[in-house]
Amino acid sequence: MGHMHNFAGTRRLLWEHIDGWAAWVIAATVAERARWAAEGGGARGMDGSSEIPAAS
Repeated sequence: MGHMHNFAGTRRLLWEHIDGWAAWVIAATVAERARWAAEGGGARGMDGSSEIPAAS
């Protein structure tokens, strides 16, 4: 059986990185939706669908 590590000292740093990554994903998604809308939409998927799922 393996041994455990105590990462308590870096837990805050991990969550800060996760929070930063999540903020980047949201910003990139918003920017992509805006770019797509500015270009007038168009086919997005292999099925030819021009729908972008609504943000949740």
